[in-house]
Amino acid sequence: MKTSKIDNFVFAWSMFLLVGLLALPACSLFDNDDEGHVTVKAIASQLLISNQTSNVVYYAVYPRDILPVLFWGPCSDPALCTEKIQSGRKVVVKYDDFSGERGEEAVVFWWHLVEKPDGEYAVDEIREIVVKL
Repeated sequence: MKTSKIDNFVFAWSMFLLVGLLALPACSLFDNDDEGHVTVKAIASQLLISNQTSNVVYYAVYPRDILPVLFWGPCSDPALCTEKIQSGRKVVVKYDDFSGERGEEAVVFWWHLVEKPDGEYAVDEIREIVVKL
């Protein structure tokens, strides 16, 4: 079967995009001098979330069961974000405070905000921790 120059071009361009998309997670658009991590423990009827990083952590908690139908995005305005943990601090989130119904597992999404040159903020990277309830 003969292929045309257009077919070859489309294939080459598709491969270029695919390789670029696969390499993107390995790169960070922002400097991340963050040392440390976030931990989550399920205790009684609540989650204990600990910020062991050097920056404020913003977070969201959802039952894992609802993730396939959840339309969610991270808060990117530090003045409006209410779910945050200062460096070296902990917060308690009661199971009743989760959006949706409680399942067997919860997912804690967390991120840092990075100020851009224009004064706006951007999410550095959304991380997730799955915890059994």
